[in-house]
Amino acid sequence: MSLRIGFSKTKLVILGMVVILLVAMSLSTKVVSLKDAAGLRTGTSSLQANTQVSHSFADKTYLPVVVPYILKHAVDVLTLDKAIQKDMNAAGAKYGHQDGPSNAFAVPVKFTGTAEAFVNDFMPVTVPGMTKGVTIYVQMGPALNGTTLRDVTGTVDFQQFVNQLAYQDAATKLNDKVRELVLSKVDKNSLKGKKVTITGAFSVTNLQNYIIMPIKIEVG
Repeated sequence: MSLRIGFSKTKLVILGMVVILLVAMSLSTKVVSLKDAAGLRTGTSSLQANTQVSHSFADKTYLPVVVPYILKHAVDVLTLDKAIQKDMNAAGAKYGHQDGPSNAFAVPVKFTGTAEAFVNDFMPVTVPGMTKGVTIYVQMGPALNGTTLRDVTGTVDFQQFVNQLAYQDAATKLNDKVRELVLSKVDKNSLKGKKVTITGAFSVTNLQNYIIMPIKIEVG
């Protein structure tokens, strides 16, 4: 007994279209190595951030770009405070940059005040003339959080990275630069009661608390 398998004309047409589609897809697909992909955008793949590339990004961005920008554009905190209390979004748009229409503005800032007793990883600084109820906190580590340094210049864009993990890791590595180049040179346990001048940046998210990421700390 022989087994005969028949195909209708419609099935043959559909099968032919599938074959053509698969051939076209194979011709238009470009295979890119992970090494080449890292050269195109920061990160190795859609699954993880590339620590080595993120370190390179921070090396090329922190001292050459971020620090000079903040030093040049830092706004006196009393001016910022007045503007923020009046209209937080308008103040952010005038003095800073944001990572997207729904995200907080990152603004460069400078101020001189008196260092207070530490609260966990933060050093409160009393600055005469601030709005009543507003507290300035300087991040002193060991934990350093936020994307302020990545966003403050307005020159770093998500499209430069393969995914959100790589984008976030870039911010983390910039924060690590602060720990390495700024905080490591300060004896934070001896600051209470001393006059300090801080230059840095913060994200405008709260009318009562300004959380500063310092790029320069001067004591006395």
